[in-house]
Amino acid sequence: MATSTVRGQGAPADSIRHRPYQVGIAASSVFKLLEEGTPDRQYQVYGRYWTSPRRMSRIALRYRQVVGGNAEVDAGLRGGLAWVFRSEDRWRFYGGGDLIAGYRRFANGRESFRGGVSPLFGALFFIGTHVSLSLEPRLVATYAHSRGGDSGRSGSGVVSIEIEEAALLVLSVHF
Repeated sequence: MATSTVRGQGAPADSIRHRPYQVGIAASSVFKLLEEGTPDRQYQVYGRYWTSPRRMSRIALRYRQVVGGNAEVDAGLRGGLAWVFRSEDRWRFYGGGDLIAGYRRFANGRESFRGGVSPLFGALFFIGTHVSLSLEPRLVATYAHSRGGDSGRSGSGVVSIEIEEAALLVLSVHF
């Protein structure tokens, strides 16, 4: 009697695709921790909810703190939607967009509030049935309003459009 189950070949791509929850961290933080042995005070957490095999809702939280004489705080939130436009075996290629909000307090007491948009495209590769790596080059358009600080200057606003120098690499767990 023949059996249709073959052990040791891993799960088919369909079983990977249908895990709706994804939680990840910036891979650069993991590599930095392994290299230096001490974590910096920057935390980035990413969450995705796959509403279908081809559509996801996204959210990301970032917190960075510089301590010492030049104490700074930087916090950010981004959320958006993305769609898979190509799916092959363990690869997912997607595009979409995020809305961005953030706050930064500089060492001199100056504060900056920012908001913006970020169109995106990315590639996700499943290492296993529950683990993936994704890579997203970053284009970001923001408006930042600054105020206060030691200089006593009034508020000012800046519009910027930039391609961030490093693409975002995220190590994720799917469940």
